[in-house]
Amino acid sequence: MRPRVSARSYGSRTRRGAWVVAVCAALTLGQSMMPVSAAPVEPVAQQPSDAQLTAAAGVSVLVFHGDAAAQQDPVARAAEELRRIGEANGIAVEVSSDPAVFTAEKLSAHRAVAFLAADGVTLSEPQEAALQKYMRAGGGFVGISDAARAQLDSEWFTGLIGTRPAGERPAEPAEAVVDLVDRQHPANDGLPLNWKRSDRWQNWEPNPVGTVHTVAQVEERHYEPGETANGPFHPISWCHDYDGGRSFYTGMGGTEGSYGEAGFRNHLLGALKWTTGLVRGDCQATIAANYKVERLTTENKEGELDQIGEPHGMTIAPDGGVFYVGKGACPSGPVADWEDPNVGLGCGTIHRWDPATKQTTLLSTLEVMGNRGSGSELVKNEEGLLGIALDPAFADNGRIYVYWMPHENIDRENRIGKRTISRLTYDAAAQSIDLASRTDLLSWDAQIHSCCHAGGGMTFDSKGNLYIGSGDNNSSQGSDGYSGNNWTEAYNGVSFQDARATSGNTNSLNGKILRIHPEDDGSYTIPDGNLFPEESDPANKTLPEIYVMGVRNISRLAIDPATDWLTAAWVGPDATSPSPELGPAKYETATVITSAGNQGWPYCMGNRQPYRDRSNTDAEILTGWYDCDKPQNTSPRNTGLVDLPPVRDNMIWYSPDGGGPVFPDRLDGTDVPTYNADDATYTQPYLTGGGQAVMSGPTYHRDRVNTNSGVAWPEYWNDKWFIGDQSNSDNRIAVTVDPTGVERQAPPAFAETLSRIIPAGSGEGQLQSWMDAKFGPDGALYMLDYAGGFFSLDPNQKLIRITYQGGQASPAPTASSVAVQDEALTYAFNGARSGGRSYQWDFGDGGTSTEMNPRHRYDRAGTYTARLTVTYADGEQATTRTAVQAGCAVPDTADTVHFDESDTTVPNRQTGGGCTVDDLIDDESTWPSNEAFTAHVGEVTGGLVELGLITPEQRDTLNRAAADSAIGTPGHTGYESIFNGTADSLDGWSQAPSGEFSIQGDGSLRSGGGLGMLWYADKNFGNFSMKLKFRDVAPEGARSNSGVFVRFPNPDTPLDQRPPGCGTTGSARTSAAWVAIYCGHEIQMYDGDTGETQKTGSVYNFDPVTLDQSGATPKGTWNEYEIRVVGQHYTIIRNGVVINEFDNTPGIESSREGDPPTDLRQFADGFVGLQNHSDTDLTEFRDIRVREL
Repeated sequence: MRPRVSARSYGSRTRRGAWVVAVCAALTLGQSMMPVSAAPVEPVAQQPSDAQLTAAAGVSVLVFHGDAAAQQDPVARAAEELRRIGEANGIAVEVSSDPAVFTAEKLSAHRAVAFLAADGVTLSEPQEAALQKYMRAGGGFVGISDAARAQLDSEWFTGLIGTRPAGERPAEPAEAVVDLVDRQHPANDGLPLNWKRSDRWQNWEPNPVGTVHTVAQVEERHYEPGETANGPFHPISWCHDYDGGRSFYTGMGGTEGSYGEAGFRNHLLGALKWTTGLVRGDCQATIAANYKVERLTTENKEGELDQIGEPHGMTIAPDGGVFYVGKGACPSGPVADWEDPNVGLGCGTIHRWDPATKQTTLLSTLEVMGNRGSGSELVKNEEGLLGIALDPAFADNGRIYVYWMPHENIDRENRIGKRTISRLTYDAAAQSIDLASRTDLLSWDAQIHSCCHAGGGMTFDSKGNLYIGSGDNNSSQGSDGYSGNNWTEAYNGVSFQDARATSGNTNSLNGKILRIHPEDDGSYTIPDGNLFPEESDPANKTLPEIYVMGVRNISRLAIDPATDWLTAAWVGPDATSPSPELGPAKYETATVITSAGNQGWPYCMGNRQPYRDRSNTDAEILTGWYDCDKPQNTSPRNTGLVDLPPVRDNMIWYSPDGGGPVFPDRLDGTDVPTYNADDATYTQPYLTGGGQAVMSGPTYHRDRVNTNSGVAWPEYWNDKWFIGDQSNSDNRIAVTVDPTGVERQAPPAFAETLSRIIPAGSGEGQLQSWMDAKFGPDGALYMLDYAGGFFSLDPNQKLIRITYQGGQASPAPTASSVAVQDEALTYAFNGARSGGRSYQWDFGDGGTSTEMNPRHRYDRAGTYTARLTVTYADGEQATTRTAVQAGCAVPDTADTVHFDESDTTVPNRQTGGGCTVDDLIDDESTWPSNEAFTAHVGEVTGGLVELGLITPEQRDTLNRAAADSAIGTPGHTGYESIFNGTADSLDGWSQAPSGEFSIQGDGSLRSGGGLGMLWYADKNFGNFSMKLKFRDVAPEGARSNSGVFVRFPNPDTPLDQRPPGCGTTGSARTSAAWVAIYCGHEIQMYDGDTGETQKTGSVYNFDPVTLDQSGATPKGTWNEYEIRVVGQHYTIIRNGVVINEFDNTPGIESSREGDPPTDLRQFADGFVGLQNHSDTDLTEFRDIRVREL
């Protein structure tokens, strides 16, 4: 009874019938008996080029712009260049300045739309709706330059672009440096880290950083950005997955010269490749909404440290367990009095957070020196339990190394403590640390009379070398906040204000990065390559443990596991501004270290900017400037070498006035910087001053984490070095270094903000104060929050985890299937959202296809897994799967088998998968002959007999009925499917504003919004039978109101070409839907028992049907609806029952005043359509077909 099997081919199906195999075998046998002759030499087939492969995939782009004469952007040049780019790469390009191209049908021919400047052009509501629908279907969009000024009243278009320009278009181009921050995106393929070019640099309001994915940013420091400047993180190209599709925008391209640049053309090519889906790209990695901040620890119980101590450092085990230390604060408070034997006695806690139980355990508490509270330099104390590192073989030996100052070793009389490196053993079974396992590897003196600078970083490299960051043990006072070089003050002969006695002293372990190799017996050895080999120091003026000297308060150390580079950072002195008399201001410093050397403190800072020396007889007298190339330690407190290693550059430095300040040299020939604040140029504006305490963080490598954890940060962050600031939440950045400059510690290529991803604040999902950060083996970022205050406990001190929740790169390989509603066991597969250039389908039953969107008929009902492998233009392959429950989506449930209108009397039994006998026999198609139809019935019934589903007698009955039927005879026509649940079956339809229809996952067509109409524009019908299924899916408490429009003229006919009459009346003049209302007839669908009185089956406003006449069914029930129109006679049939008949004779007035009467509705043919009424009147349709009578 239903068309279930068509005569169409199924693309490149390779699963064939047995007769095909037999024919192939016969041909093979025949060929083997042919005479043997010399085979001709075949020419070697030339492999198709990349462009040819793309062209073969049918990839095309629509380029749209406004009238060229009306644009400030060079749109004609841009369009021509895009055409050339496309031609060279196999991408077809259509250029138009007519907004009429924005229809669903025309847009569907293209994989992407490139939108240029369009001043003077505004897309109409239907045109923008078509673009929206196109994006929702997985389309691509590229906006260039002034495209951001189009559709200014459209919130949706603003979202498509990502933001809007701030103010007027820049009048003149300027030269600047563009940072290509995304090293994976195809738009940056082949481009350098930094790109100097000229353009008109637009500002944005608001700055879209964090809401879109930045691909490139422009450095404002190279030009005058104006009052609306976006600052150091000024995106200029970005992308995002938007409303189902892919959107890329670049603010570049505002000059004619842009299109002559190979780099910019490559940038556009990569954008086109991504938006067309030829290659994949991750455009989610820097969008803040894709990250989740979780608090892992709770507040401590009253009087306890069960969750966290005063957080100071952490490390993460291979099993994901997070070990973190508390420096020294205790719930009982500080002990400040030197007369008290317990002075400074603190709680050095070691906790472990368990990833399996999500619980925290206090493993041990060490009695440390460091709990004297806040106050002056002579009160507070930064010592305590400062660092922790796990043995490289921790999983096997449980060894933990800590850097601390044991309270038991302090000398209260001379106020000296012992900085100590100890090894402890963790007992995993007991969830504790046995303090009896303690072995001290190394200890050295540090004064504790005055604060500060204890340091605390610890890390291992791949060779098992342990690095220790030891602070300079020096007060911040005595030198006006500049070089810590005042030798005057001392306590019992020990200086506490001269860093030349510590950092600058080759015979002190303070103010250094130490490097040792722990041995199993609790000793250590000295690795090769440290700064002062023991054999080179016969005078005992150096210490072999020193790897790097000249650091101040070294806060953090980390080893990049991919390179073994050491990343380090240290806090600077206190001067808020540069001084022409004393030198540079407070510089926070961060750098990458690959070899032993001298980083400069207290002689030079930043990029070797010198400080002023002091007299050795009167420290108040300033002498000359330090020589960074040949520094000398002439301090009276020095116990080491006088001639020091030359000072090296540091990568990053920032002051209270800004990042990376540099000054011109003085004019006196000394080569000393002027240190006048007004002379400063800030070369690293991504870091800001104020309160500042730099914290170096980890470098990410996705290939070293569990990418299946569901929380791992994306590949975008590979090789980026994370840096924060304990005192300044504005300073949260990811730094990209140029590997060629690392050895000489050249400044980074650029930095990006992390502030949107790691939000500042005191809330549960925020980081108040960055203390430490590490990536775990799950790829999530773990952080310690110091919260407020200093040297104290705070209820907001916590361990947090920041996980990535974004999806994979887009386009993601996507396979879907939907039952073809008019063909049994047949499924339409769709891989279009996958993008790509070639496709390989495996349908799970042996059938295959290389089409993007193939159809496949299964021989039997059942469950199958179809697999799609997509190959992209860069060679990447991605595979996805979809489950298929093969059966009949729209089964024929009649009691007996019918051929056309004839009842065969054979029971319509179930055959599996929801199918019936009637479903397997196609009696509704137009057959070429009755013999062909009869043969089809014979093939189906023969198979049903074999399966025992019908008897031989029933087979014979069906075969005779087929032969006796009119099906296939001359003049007999079948039904034509005009919607069968597949997306391509909507190609001939057109949406008349407003509202929309959308295909649901099961292939149903759902109405929404309104008032509007979806009409079948491919063909008009004279006498016809239209069949469809519908159901009411209105929200709870409502019933849907919809209808079918028939016999209306083409609503797209321009008004001036319409004859006077219904189409020129009232709203029909401007609304296509009202053309159907005024010129055709609406066959009503409404089963509600209230409200509208005209129920299902009514010829709306002309022949009402009451509820009891309508054959109403419960809400959610599928109904078969047939509308027959012959001449002017209308027959409406619901579920096999005639519920209304109507003669459209002239002279019948509409029940609604002002509507045209039937006199104006006497069309002999016309179009058909479906009504969408509102978001409450939700109706679903399926299996729509028409038969011409």
